[in-house]
Amino acid sequence: MCNCMKTLLLITVILVSTYASGQTSTYLDTLIDVGIEQYNTGKKVEALKTWENIEKSAPVTSSTYGTVLRNILYYYSEDNNEVKMLEYYDKIINSNLNDKDKSSSGLSEIYKNYRYNATMMLAGFYANRKKFSTALKYINIADEKIVFEETSLTSIIAEKVKLSFWKKQLYLDLGKPDSAFYVLLKRAFEYDYKNMYKDWATVSASNSELNLSNAIIKADTSKAGLTKFKSELDNSFNNLTAKEVNGSKFLSFTFRNFNYDIIVYQKMTKTKEYKSYLEKSFFYTYLTSKTQ
Repeated sequence: MCNCMKTLLLITVILVSTYASGQTSTYLDTLIDVGIEQYNTGKKVEALKTWENIEKSAPVTSSTYGTVLRNILYYYSEDNNEVKMLEYYDKIINSNLNDKDKSSSGLSEIYKNYRYNATMMLAGFYANRKKFSTALKYINIADEKIVFEETSLTSIIAEKVKLSFWKKQLYLDLGKPDSAFYVLLKRAFEYDYKNMYKDWATVSASNSELNLSNAIIKADTSKAGLTKFKSELDNSFNNLTAKEVNGSKFLSFTFRNFNYDIIVYQKMTKTKEYKSYLEKSFFYTYLTSKTQ
């Protein structure tokens, strides 16, 4: 498994405490830490019982409840109990928990992101057991159906790029290198993050899109190869079309036998505007600089 997937597991599969620094601890919160201590000293069954008792008592919208569900989910992932994992995953997904509860995990997480982290935990669980298709299913759920709560657009971009790399690795594990390439290139053209996530106006310098661009062109490092690559891409743009699905607008083109549907958040009516939109992406600009 690649380093990116190992990082995924390190980020999401971890026991967490409830209360953030400066927040008042409740009796149930302290019991969560008792359970963590039990778990870390080998008393894993006792830890589970401690957390199950907290689950029964904690208000179902509280950070305490969300944290203890995540820790129980972690327990069952380590216990290789898929049935119970899915049971607790459903509890988290279908709860009324606030994903913007403040985090105290020590992992530079601003918010708890209960649903997102639980989904990624399942992806890691299945990837470790070489169930790559199922792992990919949960990565796609995290990417497409769950809001990743953050405070800056830069962090969201970084997370979205990471997801594309994890998808790439899973496709490689499945023996589908063309699909691995597809998910990277598609993400490169889904670049209009400012309009995708209008709640996060701030954006600072980031290497995420540069890393993504380098990964896309890595397989063909010669200038002649890149020139051919760009020529193929330009030809595909000459046949751009636009369509609307459920109120969302997409630009569509075919490149190397794959159909790309790129969602857009800007008003465009002419083919020239469609092409210009894609050419303004970081990746296309970077590719152009490499072929001059």
